[in-house]
Amino acid sequence: MLAEMRAEYRLALPLKLAEMERLWQRVEAGEAPAVPFAELNRVAHTIAGSAGTFGLTTVSVAAKALEVALTPLRGDEGPMPAKDVDNIGSLLEALKQSANMS
Repeated sequence: MLAEMRAEYRLALPLKLAEMERLWQRVEAGEAPAVPFAELNRVAHTIAGSAGTFGLTTVSVAAKALEVALTPLRGDEGPMPAKDVDNIGSLLEALKQSANMS
């Protein structure tokens, strides 16, 4: 049963990562970041909590790092500083890579 749940989780993970990528593209396109950031933070939080349960520790750690970086930026309405754009983009890429390696 746990093996089946783990397999289902691994199949669903690329969809969650694609959702995060779409949200991030909205931010990069200049959309007011509050809505996409809140959603990005929610998905990162969900993955951080669930991935470890299914044996994907590296994915969980990468998602937690992204969540921690997003949390203080969530309520900002103005343009995001370039350093934050670079940092979030790098953390999202690291999360995707960790999922591909698992």
